[in-house]
Amino acid sequence: MFRKLYLYLLKCEFNVGQTVLYEGDIGKSIYIIKEGCVKCFKREKQVRLLDPKDFFGESAVLFNINRSLSVLIVLKYNLLSSFRNFFNWMSWKWF
Repeated sequence: MFRKLYLYLLKCEFNVGQTVLYEGDIGKSIYIIKEGCVKCFKREKQVRLLDPKDFFGESAVLFNINRSLSVLIVLKYNLLSSFRNFFNWMSWKWF
C-alpha cells in the first residue's frame, strides 16, 4: 500500500530561508520531510522544529481549516507533498 502511495507524492523545491506555509492561508497540501529541517511559527514565535519523517499541513487539509502555523525551511531539504483531493481519496479508499 505505501509503495503505491509514494508514487503519488510530489517532490517540492524551496530554498533555505523560504517560507513554505503561511499562518492563516488555505490548506491544499500535506508535506512530509524526507531530508532537512523546518521551523514552525505561530504569531512569529517559534513553536516547533521538525526533522525527517515528520509531516505538516495535515490539520488544514483534514479539517478544512486555515493553516495554524507558518513553516520555514532551515536546513537542506527534501519535501514530498500530497494534494487535498488525492489525500481525501486515499483516506477514503484505504482507511
